[in-house]
Amino acid sequence: MRYFSLEEANMVLESIKPLIQDFIEKREYMIQYIEDLNATNDELERLYIKSMLEELQNKTNNILHKMTSSGCVIKSLNPLLLDFLSKKNDEDIWLCWLEGEDSIMHWHGLTEGFLGRKPVDILLRQNEQ
Repeated sequence: MRYFSLEEANMVLESIKPLIQDFIEKREYMIQYIEDLNATNDELERLYIKSMLEELQNKTNNILHKMTSSGCVIKSLNPLLLDFLSKKNDEDIWLCWLEGEDSIMHWHGLTEGFLGRKPVDILLRQNEQ
């Protein structure tokens, strides 16, 4: 697995933003189709919705594959949460991006998870010392 500097991870994030936006749009359609599926008893309508869901699932899987090919790790789909493997001194860490953020603004240890997120300012200050 590739290690990223903060700058490299942000460059990759920027390059995959069109994929991220496409995924988010398709995810919203899928949510609506699932709600429609649960709301109807019409068998023909259910078949149509299921076919649309399957098509969207295939498209979103393709998008997710393209995103992970860039080196990120997908940790959550709703909201979308991406991690990039990095180093803090000799320790492996995750640079963490959450849907809605403009850039990578947090990091956490490999075992800390989302709740252990810390501002990247800490990393930047340590690199200056």
